[in-house]
Amino acid sequence: MTPEAKQMRESWIREGEIVLSSGRGHLGIINMLRSYGMDHVAAKKASYDIFDQAKLHLMKSLRPQRVVAWLMIIGGFLLPGLYLFSLTAIGIGWLFKLPNPSRLTENNVD
Repeated sequence: MTPEAKQMRESWIREGEIVLSSGRGHLGIINMLRSYGMDHVAAKKASYDIFDQAKLHLMKSLRPQRVVAWLMIIGGFLLPGLYLFSLTAIGIGWLFKLPNPSRLTENNVD
């Protein structure tokens, strides 16, 4: 792979992470690649690698928020009184609000 191709791939992975964090998913990455002038078939083939790497970067960046959400859930059960309901509910709500994109199957996109 040439240095220009590596640099372009890295920029697509960074932009793919932004697309995934906004909730657009795998189809959003395909549309992003198509906006750069790729045809649909080439964008579909390239999107799997870009999606996997972008999701990995996204999950690493969201790890502290997931840990705090789980600590709030556990703390809500361990602390007595009103904290039982409020901390647990806030933690569960925060955990479900975090993006978790799913990958399309290889034969699913036409």
